Amino acid sequence: MRSRHGLPLEVPVITLFGGGLQNKRVRLIVSKLLESHTPSSLVVVAGRNETLLEYLADLTSGSHMKLRKLSTINYVDDLVVASDLIITKAGGLITSEVLARGTPMIIIDPFPGQEEWNADAISAMGAGIQIRLPGMVPPAVTHLLNHPDQLAFMRQQSEKMGQPHAAFEIAKTILGKLQS
Repeated sequence: MRSRHGLPLEVPVITLFGGGLQNKRVRLIVSKLLESHTPSSLVVVAGRNETLLEYLADLTSGSHMKLRKLSTINYVDDLVVASDLIITKAGGLITSEVLARGTPMIIIDPFPGQEEWNADAISAMGAGIQIRLPGMVPPAVTHLLNHPDQLAFMRQQSEKMGQPHAAFEIAKTILGKLQS
């Protein structure tokens, strides 16, 4: 997937799905990540947030962290597979997609209710961490990239939580009930 989408093979890839986040908070996270001394690549996906890319327009790659900014994409799954770490909200669809691919997460800004419950479950199982202060995301990313054993544990836990065949199981159950 990295080759298919022009992502580097030799350094970690971090993807920030920023469509549902406040522009100011995303900018803080991205600008601090670009100061990192850990060689890596940061992909920011604005999604339907039409003003996010404008808000980040003046930010460019750092000396060790390369930056790619994307608007709406039709290859979220490919990007999740290509990433070593995902930074996102805890919406139902994105968390299920990321867990199905066994990718660790840093969860920020969950809405009360379902997103908080998703974030709590993911954090409790060790498949990700929940951070409330955007300024703490960059140090957490750096820590995880510099501690590959911890990142590997999170990946393992994410794989345990993920249900990559859930849609097929649901369809099979429904078809079974229809045939009864």
